[in-house]
Amino acid sequence: LPLYKKYLGEHAAGLPATGLLRARFVIRRVLNQLINANAKLKELFEQQASFVGNVAHEFRSPLSVFKGALDNLADGLHGELTADQREPLEMCQKEANRLTRLVSDLLDLSRIEAGKLPMKRQEVVVQEVLRSVAQLYTGPAKERGLSITVDVPELPARIVGDRDRLQQVVINLMSNAIKFTE
Repeated sequence: LPLYKKYLGEHAAGLPATGLLRARFVIRRVLNQLINANAKLKELFEQQASFVGNVAHEFRSPLSVFKGALDNLADGLHGELTADQREPLEMCQKEANRLTRLVSDLLDLSRIEAGKLPMKRQEVVVQEVLRSVAQLYTGPAKERGLSITVDVPELPARIVGDRDRLQQVVINLMSNAIKFTE
């Protein structure tokens, strides 16, 4: 109540003298300010989402060129590579793949925020997703001195959802677990 009285005192200039009527005018002003602020925030959010989507899209093309050139080198299209050349090339390929995933994640994020990310409704066996992600990250885990164990029930846990999105979530969790486990 004291905060209301303070606000009422500061914004009551030129308003009718009766308390209830004055309060209604103040409330109406505050609501209009909130509505305007909300509209501005929505506009800024849409601009931000559009910017993120555009940046991710612009990164995709040059990244594809880099990946293609690296793959051509790795395939020996420009001649055989020495052992000293292969190691930095593999490192570059790994990082190009990581950047590709990040760009895809940014594009997905902008689609999610815009409500335009298509979701497939299909039956998914959770154990299959967990095992495939574990297999994908066995190498990176070993590089950090870690091991991955998938301990799941034998009876298939079936859900209806988007397998790719579920796998994406588990990949993010696994990647962070490996990255931040000492």
